[in-house]
Amino acid sequence: NPMNPFPPTRDAAAEDLPWLIRLDKFVDGQTHDGHEDIVVRSNNSQTSLNEAVALDLLAEAGLPSQASAPARFSVNGSDQTLRLIIEHPDDDGWYESVFSGAGAIYKSESTGDWSYRGDDPDSYNEVFDQEGGSDVADLTPLIALLKFINESDDATFEAELADYLDVDSFATYLAMMELVDNFDDIDGPGNNSYLWWDAETGRFTVVPWDLNLAFGTMGGGPGGPMGGGPGGGIGSGAPGAPPIGEMPELPQEGQITEAGRAGFGRSNVLVTRFHANETFEALYQKQLEQLRTDLFESGRATEILETRTQVLIDQATDLVDEDTIHSESEAIASRFSG
Repeated sequence: NPMNPFPPTRDAAAEDLPWLIRLDKFVDGQTHDGHEDIVVRSNNSQTSLNEAVALDLLAEAGLPSQASAPARFSVNGSDQTLRLIIEHPDDDGWYESVFSGAGAIYKSESTGDWSYRGDDPDSYNEVFDQEGGSDVADLTPLIALLKFINESDDATFEAELADYLDVDSFATYLAMMELVDNFDDIDGPGNNSYLWWDAETGRFTVVPWDLNLAFGTMGGGPGGPMGGGPGGGIGSGAPGAPPIGEMPELPQEGQITEAGRAGFGRSNVLVTRFHANETFEALYQKQLEQLRTDLFESGRATEILETRTQVLIDQATDLVDEDTIHSESEAIASRFSG
């Protein structure tokens, strides 16, 4: 299989590892429904319902999310496994369908942070990657954002942040990360996010990425302790890992310290300053309560979960037994009233 990036001597089976399938790698211009890339996710749950439901809820909240679908996946004739496939934000087809107009997209790397390192783009080689829109902009807008959020005084930060960032969308992003209990977010150990820069407005939008730890799922797996590939961050894991609901409880928003969440050594200057500002914190709290009402109390989250669950019951009980599907679904449902 020429697309297999993993040597056969790896301990983890290739069919359990995260994959990025590039359809145009060997055939120029080859796509599926306009997409050049397909990401095959790994998850510590057996159903991946946690990530699928989280992605659907992000879209319901109006955030730039990724479409997903359960799939039967095998490698070189191996037994089929149940995996979640999703869109790839690096793919031109994805961001052109989500955002209007010209712009550029960047990915924050697990090896980096959101510090300002000067105006030399080479200083950010292991911090951010530009994944698209190089014909529109280079790293200059991103460096300007980092300089502003690190060096502006508090009054300037409040008065001018909206010139650099879609503040309403960011408040929604933070609220949704709380509601779906995603520990590995923009200020988690994986530093997980993309950033879209709109050339017309000059503002950034944070794009959620890597939701395989949503709804409290955490543990170990073939992705290793930090991950960072297309399968995800911490514990991008294997089928058979502990089910959702049996993972350690994670810190809630507001328990973040300067050392990072729960001793993992990560914090994010934008998140910290946003919460520390009374105006922005009030906006966050307003979004949190509104989204809890609109998505959870309204029953919409339950509808999404039940639809996703039924697909697996109808089509995938030969891959994951029905009791496991029900138990993982019920564990997610219990989070909707928490």
